[in-house]
Amino acid sequence: MNALVVATVVLSAMSAMSVADAKSIPRTIIQTSKETTVDRPDWLAYQTSLKAANPNFELIHYSDAEARAFIAEHYAGTILADAYDIVTPIMRADIFRLAAIYKLGGFYMDMDMLGKASLDPIVAAMDEDEYQAVFPKEWWMSTGYYTSIYPGRTPEDDEDHWQMGQYAFGVSVLLQCFTVIIIVCPIVCGLLLLVIVMM
Repeated sequence: MNALVVATVVLSAMSAMSVADAKSIPRTIIQTSKETTVDRPDWLAYQTSLKAANPNFELIHYSDAEARAFIAEHYAGTILADAYDIVTPIMRADIFRLAAIYKLGGFYMDMDMLGKASLDPIVAAMDEDEYQAVFPKEWWMSTGYYTSIYPGRTPEDDEDHWQMGQYAFGVSVLLQCFTVIIIVCPIVCGLLLLVIVMM
């Protein structure tokens, strides 16, 4: 399947969804792991810290089975649902976190995220239209490394050196640019990888 066709199908599926409530970020933290019950002591400690730092937030955990049911319910008949069934488990986890936040809004946090401070100031800034999405700066790339990844380009400014992280982020509900940036890219990359592997 052509990458442009995949992108077009996904964008068509997403654009059909309502964006009426896209302004405010919900006070929700979404997490996912393989099993329904979180029983690892370190993960329980991290969840406790997130709840303590954010007592007015709802923490929602999805197991792999619950994530699959979420995709089936909210993305039935889309290329995203088809891709979900053919990619690796790690790719499924990546697709789910992006699809869940796109649909529900709020924050996604990996299971090993420690809550050190309240997310309320970020929510307040987003509610005032200062931001519609927030992502961590994961690591800074030297100019040499940057040009090795993006041949023919050089960083435009210091911010361009930073790699964006996806282990924790927040998004307003149904943010349309989020669809293009992070829903389409993993699907296209995953499908292209499968095509290459199958050749």
